Amino acid sequence: MTRDYAGMPNEGLVVIVGLLAAAMVVCWVGALDRLAHQHEWSWFAAVLTLQLLGLGIAGMGAYMVAGPADVDFSRAGISS
Repeated sequence: MTRDYAGMPNEGLVVIVGLLAAAMVVCWVGALDRLAHQHEWSWFAAVLTLQLLGLGIAGMGAYMVAGPADVDFSRAGISS
């Protein structure tokens, strides 16, 4: 018994796409966590809403280009 898999994607490609999707989810959750720690609720709502609407790449792109300034939380209370 033989099966025709001509329409099926390459298994290696499926694994790569899955790993990249997992990396994107990790980055998205990290961005939301950072925005929550910075109390940037408007950016948090925008990134979350765009992702839930299927426009996550637009939200992450906007966050990357015009997002809030990065804050170093590891040295809280220390001024230079």
